Amino acid sequence: AVVNYNKLSVVRFEIPYAGLLIVREDASSVAVRPEVARNPTDASVSIPANGFVLAGTLTTPPAVAGRLRYPAVLLVGGTSPADRDQIVNGVPVFANLARALADSGHVVLRYDRRGAGQSGGRTESATIADYADDAVAAARWLKRRKDVDDKRIVVAGYGDGAAAALIAASRHKDIDGVVTLNASGSRGADLILQQQQRVLDSLNLPPAERQARIDLQTKIQAAVIAGSGWEGIPPAMRKQADTPWFKSLLTYDPAPVIAKVKRPILIVHGDLDASIPATEADKLAALALARKKIAPPDVVHIPDADQALSVKGTLSPKLAAAIAEWIKKL
Repeated sequence: AVVNYNKLSVVRFEIPYAGLLIVREDASSVAVRPEVARNPTDASVSIPANGFVLAGTLTTPPAVAGRLRYPAVLLVGGTSPADRDQIVNGVPVFANLARALADSGHVVLRYDRRGAGQSGGRTESATIADYADDAVAAARWLKRRKDVDDKRIVVAGYGDGAAAALIAASRHKDIDGVVTLNASGSRGADLILQQQQRVLDSLNLPPAERQARIDLQTKIQAAVIAGSGWEGIPPAMRKQADTPWFKSLLTYDPAPVIAKVKRPILIVHGDLDASIPATEADKLAALALARKKIAPPDVVHIPDADQALSVKGTLSPKLAAAIAEWIKKL
């Protein structure tokens, strides 16, 4: 057969299990990822997922004679931003953390969430459970690498990425530990309401208007969970809120998930995080402590670190140090 390549209309072609991704040149700009941080040992990689490819960056330790296998850390980002570098308040949290961990002798993998950056897949139907499946696929990819110690593969999730990391660890026996970074220990619906109330407190609104906004948020959340009750809610608000992902976030409860995680847990929190307060780390710790026949969690509060786990714009060195020391005990 003769193929006229000038008339091909294929924009993107993937063979996930071969790690192959081909994008037509005139359309490739949509998949271009702005690179804000680059580490000396970074390498672009493709990770086969469920019918698509996750685009990631693997950061390896500087060459050390006699060392063949290293502990691995899989970084799972939050929904916003969905870029693999997890840029928060201008700080590329994951890129910086990857370098620090690689320098201390770890292989580190970070990736764009499905449907974002250079990763395949779609976001409109994705839930936290789907993002957990992607984390499992990435952990399995790491386990097959010859430079990875397959007995020390750790998943570290930031923000709501911690929910995906915990779910992944509850399902996948080859994940050897979980690290939560500035994560919530509350049910999703409760956390969203608490965050809205803190924002409203800062606006100095009249009590009646403040209560009206809280009531509207409560009604929206109830409608998302129930799939009905949208009467009186502006269409634009419904369009934004009525998604599988937001429903999965609202209904996410860390208690039953953590109860199924049979691996060690490290909880790290920047105490100056204004979005998810430090008390949430203590809630997570209480849930992890309630597990039977499993060692209690390790909890690290970084008093001077903010939402980006940074101190005045620089990632706190205590973060990588805490993770590295904890991994030594696995």
